[in-house]
Parts: sequence; C-alpha cells; structure tokens
Amino acid sequence: MPSFIRQKGNKEPKEIAFDADEVTKYLTRYFNIEGELATLREDKKELKAEFRGRVDIKLVTHLIAVIKREAKLTASEDTKEDIRNLIKDKIGSLID
Repeated sequence: MPSFIRQKGNKEPKEIAFDADEVTKYLTRYFNIEGELATLREDKKELKAEFRGRVDIKLVTHLIAVIKREAKLTASEDTKEDIRNLIKDKIGSLID
C-alpha cells in the first residue's frame, strides 16, 4: 500500500512506494536511538545522584536552561543587559 507525503509548498501529495527493507532499516536505527536516549537519561540521573549534596543541582540545571535560551536571543548583549536590569529593578520594587 503506497503512502503519501506532502512536499513543502506543494498541494499535491507525493506517493512513496512501500519498501519493507527501508522501513526495517529505519525502525532498527529509530529503536537504537531510543535505547541510547534511555541510557543517556539514566546516566544523567546517576550524574545528579553522584553530585547531590556537593552541588546545588536544581540551581545549576536551571541556569544551564536559562543560558541556553538566552544564547538563542538575537538582541545585543547591551540590550539584554539593559532589559535584565529593568526586570531586576521591577522585581526589587515589588518585593520592597
């Protein structure tokens, strides 16, 4: 049974012939990757357990996420710093 996919910008679906060998190759690689991801998740848990009590894991993990997101921003460092300062001032005024 043929399957169909849509090409970007093309309204008509393109037919792809079923090839059991290709599907088997895809599934083999897919499930190998799934297994590797599970292993990496377990490794990450073990890493956190190893450093628990010596490193503030929640803080470091949070800061890693913030810095990764920040790296994706296209604004200049000066603009980011100016906005950061405005936010800190606003938060400070809300707490006081």
